[in-house]
Amino acid sequence: MRDHARSWLGLAVVLMVVGTAPARSAEELRLYAPVHGAILYPRGAEVLRTLETELATGRHDVIIEGLPEDLDAASIRIIVKPGDRVDLRGFSTRLRPAAEYVGPRERELQAEIERLADEIRLREDRIRAARIQLRLVERIGQAAADIATKELAAGQPQPGVWRKSWEAVGSGAIEILEVMRQNEREKRELERELEARKRELEQLRSGARATKELVLDLEAEKTTTVSIELRHFVEQAGWTPLYEARLRSRKGEITLERRAQTWQKTGEDWRGVNLRLTTTRPRSAVTPPRLDPWFVDIVEMRPLARKRTPAPAPPEATFALSADDGAVERRVEEFHTTFNVSRPVDLLADGSRRVVALTRDKLPADLLVEATPKLDPAPYLTARFTYTEAEPLLPGPVRLVRDGAYVGETQLGFVVAGQEIRLGFGRDDKVEVTRRIATDFKSKEGILESYRRVERRWVIGVRNRHKRAIPIVVYDQLPTPKDERITVELLGDSTPPTERDVDGKPGVLAWRYAYQPGERREIRFGFAVIFPEDLAIGGL
Repeated sequence: MRDHARSWLGLAVVLMVVGTAPARSAEELRLYAPVHGAILYPRGAEVLRTLETELATGRHDVIIEGLPEDLDAASIRIIVKPGDRVDLRGFSTRLRPAAEYVGPRERELQAEIERLADEIRLREDRIRAARIQLRLVERIGQAAADIATKELAAGQPQPGVWRKSWEAVGSGAIEILEVMRQNEREKRELERELEARKRELEQLRSGARATKELVLDLEAEKTTTVSIELRHFVEQAGWTPLYEARLRSRKGEITLERRAQTWQKTGEDWRGVNLRLTTTRPRSAVTPPRLDPWFVDIVEMRPLARKRTPAPAPPEATFALSADDGAVERRVEEFHTTFNVSRPVDLLADGSRRVVALTRDKLPADLLVEATPKLDPAPYLTARFTYTEAEPLLPGPVRLVRDGAYVGETQLGFVVAGQEIRLGFGRDDKVEVTRRIATDFKSKEGILESYRRVERRWVIGVRNRHKRAIPIVVYDQLPTPKDERITVELLGDSTPPTERDVDGKPGVLAWRYAYQPGERREIRFGFAVIFPEDLAIGGL
């Protein structure tokens, strides 16, 4: 027998060990190993389960029940301690149909339903007892009334005695009625709680699932307490990044908070688990694809069926919660980052999302107001900042908050250190932008050949109503010809743009200026399109 913990990995080993094991009589012990911790990947999770039990001397079949149906036997790792007194001789897995398995939560609910039913019966018994008491008080009161009637008829009334009698009867009745009301209130509360537990049990049973059992073949050298640690991989779990960008406009500062939306649908609630998140993506491609020879040949031409483009999948609903599960330890490796959540968390099996805060970074930002009055007269506040942290940011939704006010959401792409991030923070009502057409006419020109000339001019007004200077950028565009016979000119009386072909887009122009408080400017913009008279032009 070895003197260290035994670890088994792979189904082939299982089959070999089980297939060669001699027949023996073993004691069967059924146990449940709750999830103690989990390493969440963007898709999938490695789950850690632990349990302790006492084993007598001899061979035992320790059956760990309630494991996920899609448990991958090849991913199982088992450590048994103390290894010098307990020998793991092999293990196997087997499927258990849904109707046969009663999970821990189902057992808890059944016990809770029985307890509540007993409490309700107790309240009903108290109410019945109080009614019996009340009937007795009523009879006593009736007897006292009969006595008083006889005394009046005999001319021997005793009012003092009567008063004491009806006061005693009244206070007794009030006391009994209060007991009844209290028990009726408690009964109603218990009935509501009982109905809630029954609904939960019904939902749990309606979502009944098949499970797997892990059968461990253990041999104890002598009676001892054994500790079993089980690790395995599950597919139906993971995490996605969420971000919140909070802008403090006066300071020109962005607080970028990284969060994780965690979930699991394994059919088993994870309660009080130690959670670790990593950016590693297991079971994805681990080597680059290889190129095969590329052959070309002459083929008979046939009409090609038109390839249908599949409709894009609808975007997933996103949300952000102001959740904070305590400090998170971040460990940056060369190829991935790991986050250790400091406090245990609950992840329910229904796939509901739990949001945990990961990191918070404060970064200086440059603010500017951007407007494209051709499409939208509203100016928008934009913040630009450089991401400086070592680990990259994974793509995900960003919740935008400007000076404490929520303004909307956008998407963040994959970001690495040193890359500039540009985020919009909604409309700026203190900047006014107008655009009106000044001239629009067409003419003919040319002697040997006739050409048409289309001229258009606009006047764009910009005003800064802020009490501080702020850069404002206005965008517009020139038509871009696709035919060499078409000529486009920026008119000479136009305000020279400060940038052309913005973001590599031909014809997009920008006028960028720093506007002082209250400053107003006019940007004049015009172009001419010249083309042969016999040419029809579209897009103007």
